[in-house]
Amino acid sequence: MYYEKYQKLIDKITEAGKLDELKTVEEFVRYFKEYVNFIYSTGLRIPIVELKFSPEVVSQSVETLNELKQKRLQSVIDACDYLNMSCKVYKIEPFCPKLSADKKEFAKFAGDFVTEIFQAGLQNKPVFE
Repeated sequence: MYYEKYQKLIDKITEAGKLDELKTVEEFVRYFKEYVNFIYSTGLRIPIVELKFSPEVVSQSVETLNELKQKRLQSVIDACDYLNMSCKVYKIEPFCPKLSADKKEFAKFAGDFVTEIFQAGLQNKPVFE
């Protein structure tokens, strides 16, 4: 669903011969994976930190991790803004949430986008059909 729309954007940029823009799009899309990986690793790290350290250290660690999570989520939002603007330029339907959306919608979008790619890989089918 999302990935098919992403592919349409890539096709339009390729047809226009904008290779530099392809590189920029690839860099922005990487933020989705980085956010999902951060959420995953944080979810694994917190229970271990809670067992090994004092409540003060845990509190400080959680605070730091929350700040990092917000920075990564902001990268997802920035990526979506860029990708949606690119979709408008190439006259295709935007596939990311709009900037007016709740931050949780961006977080869910990043997870869904990455999951779509992962599921296609599990089924040994091409991502682009």
